Amino acid sequence: MEWGIIAALVGASFGSFYNVVAYRLPRGMSIVSPPSHCPACKSTLRWYHNIPVISYLFLRGKCAFCSYKVPIRYFLVELFSAFLAVFCYFRWGLSVEALLMFVFFSLLLIGSLIDFETFTIPDFVTLGGLLLGILSSPFRSSGLFDSFLGALLGGGSFLAIYLFYVKVRKIEGLGFGDVKLMAMI
Repeated sequence: MEWGIIAALVGASFGSFYNVVAYRLPRGMSIVSPPSHCPACKSTLRWYHNIPVISYLFLRGKCAFCSYKVPIRYFLVELFSAFLAVFCYFRWGLSVEALLMFVFFSLLLIGSLIDFETFTIPDFVTLGGLLLGILSSPFRSSGLFDSFLGALLGGGSFLAIYLFYVKVRKIEGLGFGDVKLMAMI
């Protein structure tokens, strides 16, 4: 059971980082610098203001300096990422498969957060996930052939829809990021 708690803590910590990635990347900001700060008053957060899940609850969802209301999304992403890590641990145990699946789910989470805000899915999510899936497939139950076939069918079916709308209807029925996302999945 202690591994489940460790998985939750690690997952929540990664969730905190996913919030940084999802906020900063679409704005062209570095994910490393400056350190975490309040977007309203620009005060640098102390380490104890940045403890995943706990700090949000302790500070009642507000900045410790100016009482700016922190969106609940930050708390929910940390909590959901913790859940994903625990799920992966209990489903696949302490294994490479569990780690790969956590990375896969994490990429989907980051992609969803960015897509919700910007209506785009970054290539590092889709193409990075596709590459990870293909490269890791010989070491997983799916195998290399099945991974290529899945990417081809998933991406190909959405590519057909994309092309139909663009060529026949003269509108974009779905974005090309969705095509790459389905190839990844």
